[in-house]
Amino acid sequence: MSAIRTEFPEVVRAVVTEIGIVTGMVGSVTKAIKCRGLWDTGAIYSVISKTFAEKLGLFPTDTQRAYTAQGFYEANIYCVDIMLPNDIVVKGLQIGDGEFQDFDFLIGMDVISLGDFHLTNDGNTVFKFTIPPESHEDK
Repeated sequence: MSAIRTEFPEVVRAVVTEIGIVTGMVGSVTKAIKCRGLWDTGAIYSVISKTFAEKLGLFPTDTQRAYTAQGFYEANIYCVDIMLPNDIVVKGLQIGDGEFQDFDFLIGMDVISLGDFHLTNDGNTVFKFTIPPESHEDK
């Protein structure tokens, strides 16, 4: 089991962590380009910023209509592996592209639903993500 735990000094309205887009392997070491990822439980799918996708030189595999609170648009679709904090790798993720200002990657429920997502606060925010999820059995 792998876990991510981040503690913020105050109550935050957005959880942003450093993640990576996997670029390859050197021996047994996974190499990734780091970026800022926003964890969004209101997003069904993960999305990369158009600017960051271009910077990485990603090639789209398809296009698809994407829906946002502002309407819809035609998004390029990419297949990527991402590295979450603590070197947790999610492989073969189908993502669209979009426009963001303060982060490069939106981590949606396609990733979040792979594990347990916890937020707590008592004057500050503690974020924890555990993958694989813990059992639902009562002990």
